[in-house]
Amino acid sequence: MKQWSVICFDLDNTLHCHETAFRRAISHLFNEKKQFDPVFQKRMEISANDWYETFKHYSDALWPAYEDGELSTTEYRRARYGKTLETHELDWTDEEADAFQNAYEEVIPSFSTAYEGMKELLKQLQRENMKLGIITNGRTETQWEKIKCLQLADYIPEAHMFISEEVGVKKPAPGIFNTALQKLNAHPSEALFIGDSWELDVAGAMDAGWEAVFLNTRSEKPNTNHTPFAICDSLQEVYRTVVKPEEG
Repeated sequence: MKQWSVICFDLDNTLHCHETAFRRAISHLFNEKKQFDPVFQKRMEISANDWYETFKHYSDALWPAYEDGELSTTEYRRARYGKTLETHELDWTDEEADAFQNAYEEVIPSFSTAYEGMKELLKQLQRENMKLGIITNGRTETQWEKIKCLQLADYIPEAHMFISEEVGVKKPAPGIFNTALQKLNAHPSEALFIGDSWELDVAGAMDAGWEAVFLNTRSEKPNTNHTPFAICDSLQEVYRTVVKPEEG
């Protein structure tokens, strides 16, 4: 293994499949609403899959406006919920949209399932006395619940887990990477970051002086000239490339 002293990971779509958890959580909440909400019961022909596909469509369609600052977090979440209901000819209110978002954040951690190879990779890095960490964007409570469900504290000290809401800065800003290195007592030249987002994880880490592995779990195309240490499709490939390259 190359002589890094620190390896940190992104969380969503790196150690677990956020897309799968998202689908399961949204479908679960729809089924709950259909069972107990009189408004939803008026449209019984709507399936959980129809609801999810519509919600996902607006989540993706509105995302660029959110990223560009045209929509606040609250506006983005209300808009995707509202447009989903309007598509299915249902009325909605801001209060209902907020309640749906709160319920989503409560249940999604329970649908988090580790990617194949996660435990084996982390165990091996533990055995090699590597300092391990997590750097993730998101709400503190939600991300900690995912970490708990994935049992990541079995491999990574909680003091080495950095969540953007807690730190006060989010990827790709160098500040969150610098904070992690300060806590891990390491220099950027000793650090490797592994994540699924080219902009947030690869470009963000490399701009902060780290090396990076692009774990391309979502078939994303690079949009900068950064050259990562490796591009991998799975955690098993990360293991072969980073931990035991002679076997790759």
